[in-house]
Amino acid sequence: MRKLMWFTLGFGGITGLGMFLTDPLQYLILAFLCLTLGVFFRILSPSWGRVVLMAMAGGTVGALWLFAYGQVYLAPLKTLDEKPQNLVIEATDYPDETQMGQTADGNVTLAGRTYKIRFYLDRGETVSPGDQIYGTFSLAFTPEMDNAYYPGLGIFLLGYPVGEPMVLPGESLSWQYFPAQLRRSAMDILASLFPSDTAAFAQALLLGQTENLSAGTDRVLEQSGIRHVVAVSGLHVSILFGMVHLLTRRKRWLTALLGIPVLLLFSAVAGFSPSIVRACAMQVLMILAMLWEREYDPPTALAFGAGILLLWNPYTITSVSFQLSVGSMAGIFLVSGKIRGYLMDKKRLGRWNRKTLPGRLAAWGAASFSVTLGAMLLTTPMCAYYFGTVSLVSPVSNILLLWLVTWIFYGIIVCVLLGGFLAPVAGILAQAVSWGIRIVLGAAKVLGNLPYATIRTENVYLMSFLVFAYGLLLLFLFLRPKKPRLLCVCLAIGLVSSIFFSTMERFTDSYRVTVLDVGQGQCVLIQCGGDCFVVDCGSQSGSQAGEWAADALKDQGVSRISGLILTHYDFDHTSGARELMELVETDTLYLPHTPEADRTLAQGAEQVYWISTLLELPCGTGKITILPGEMDSTGNENSLCILFQAENCDILITGDRNQEGEAYLLEQIDLPRLDVLIVGHHGADSSTGLALLEKTRPATAVISVGAENGYGHPQPEVLQRLELFGCRVLRTDQNGTIVLRG
Repeated sequence: MRKLMWFTLGFGGITGLGMFLTDPLQYLILAFLCLTLGVFFRILSPSWGRVVLMAMAGGTVGALWLFAYGQVYLAPLKTLDEKPQNLVIEATDYPDETQMGQTADGNVTLAGRTYKIRFYLDRGETVSPGDQIYGTFSLAFTPEMDNAYYPGLGIFLLGYPVGEPMVLPGESLSWQYFPAQLRRSAMDILASLFPSDTAAFAQALLLGQTENLSAGTDRVLEQSGIRHVVAVSGLHVSILFGMVHLLTRRKRWLTALLGIPVLLLFSAVAGFSPSIVRACAMQVLMILAMLWEREYDPPTALAFGAGILLLWNPYTITSVSFQLSVGSMAGIFLVSGKIRGYLMDKKRLGRWNRKTLPGRLAAWGAASFSVTLGAMLLTTPMCAYYFGTVSLVSPVSNILLLWLVTWIFYGIIVCVLLGGFLAPVAGILAQAVSWGIRIVLGAAKVLGNLPYATIRTENVYLMSFLVFAYGLLLLFLFLRPKKPRLLCVCLAIGLVSSIFFSTMERFTDSYRVTVLDVGQGQCVLIQCGGDCFVVDCGSQSGSQAGEWAADALKDQGVSRISGLILTHYDFDHTSGARELMELVETDTLYLPHTPEADRTLAQGAEQVYWISTLLELPCGTGKITILPGEMDSTGNENSLCILFQAENCDILITGDRNQEGEAYLLEQIDLPRLDVLIVGHHGADSSTGLALLEKTRPATAVISVGAENGYGHPQPEVLQRLELFGCRVLRTDQNGTIVLRG
């Protein structure tokens, strides 16, 4: 019986459940219930009772550990939430640049205990590991924040400086900060050796440092289903160990003496992320089992790695990296062997002699395909939940590209090792490795741009297929005899059907208007007949709005847009425009011709039309009327207004115009009664005045607004005015992406 596996399963399950509890007393009650259930089932069933008892014992320990961790270790931090404190922080890593400045990690001593803190500094401040930062910081207790990212990394405090902190350089770099220094040195070497178009990928592949990846490259990797290659994980550990095993000529003692220190150093350099710690723990267990000629049990090793992380920090259970890492390995253990065995049957790929080239290729293809499907089994629902996307092309891209990624990884390691003392030789090798990187990125771009390569959770038809697929898999488990061919045929029919209905839906609607959830910003898609226009494409999240818009269009089979209309030049309306034009072919860019005109936005556009007078554009069976602001107006008053009219449909978008601008709009055109009003300025009180509502009396008001934004949008006065006129109110912060169709 795999006692450790069942114990860890119970420990992790109760730890995950405990994340939803708030009262410490509930942990004690949970521990009592687990212990009682374990004893009850042990008495009731001598066979299965032992398994349940072991799992419930793990659950009991998990609940007690949560109670102790919260009351002893975290309790002192709760009283400091949102309170300024005079702190001395010892930096443990180099800072990263953010939109607002810099952020770095460090250690701080409070109430006699050391805690990990992420603190913020002004841009340009020089900080190195070991430096002491003196100052007053306003603290935020991360376990009580909505974002589970920080507690999952063991960061329980965020520090915001009050005034100017003072940085004192450390006297000498301690051994504990050597991995951070080594990481920085490796980053610098790669930046100097590799060309500008491949250096960021090399840094990300070796070290998981993705901050230098362009948004386009990051999206290509995500769309093709190989984004995991730049998130340091078990894949990198297995590749590294394979290299060590080869260099030691597979001698057990030599492999252990070299392999274990190399894996520990790599884990430290990679930042001890949950996925890398889990993978290294499993690999070390495998080395020890090989050394002592003991049987290596992968599920037990997985339980050991996961258990170490949860004992170090029970909040690791909230880490998406940890969940995906454990989920992928669990899926591989569950089904990969069976899939590979089926494919390598002598009636199928196994009919070739394994010593021949066809036989070796068949074995390699079967192993790659089975591992990819196994990893996707449990991680696909997680990706749909956390990221809103699922890659359908992932099995193909992994088979085609992972072998090349392995050799690229080896090449990057050799470049770093040679870069310190044989830079010319390392530079030549880096040029060769760069061609491999370009092949990977080029192939990933082709695969990621295939129709429906990636699906989004907003696509009802394709998400229905996923539910159907998992239902079939569950049914398949109970079939006797099992019929894999029938399963594959049913899955293929389901996928083709969902793609067909997803593609045809846009042709059955007379019009479709989609208000994307881009956070604090605005992006509206207008589709009618065969035409598609995009009004605004921006978010305070930056260029991501362009990716989200491109993904939404791709889900509907749209590969070309007739026009991109930007109402004005605020960042939260334009930040994703360039990205969208790079990802989706755009016929014309429409810009307001105002004194604040940002002419850099026109770069790369096929055709630019500067709006200074009223303009009407055909849109399928309807039309779009673009109305400029007053010639002498500035700022938000320059916003273009967009009136879309189709059969039985009138929709108005006013950008960020305030009530004075709305008054000018009413003078420009005789507005009809509206079916939909896209509320101006994200629900600011200065817009959506009584005069506009009195004239148009919209049936539905849509507010594009970010959750918990710092502006208080939508403001209560606006909501009261909309309620006064009987408007149905839809909000992207509450309803997500909103689709209006007729």
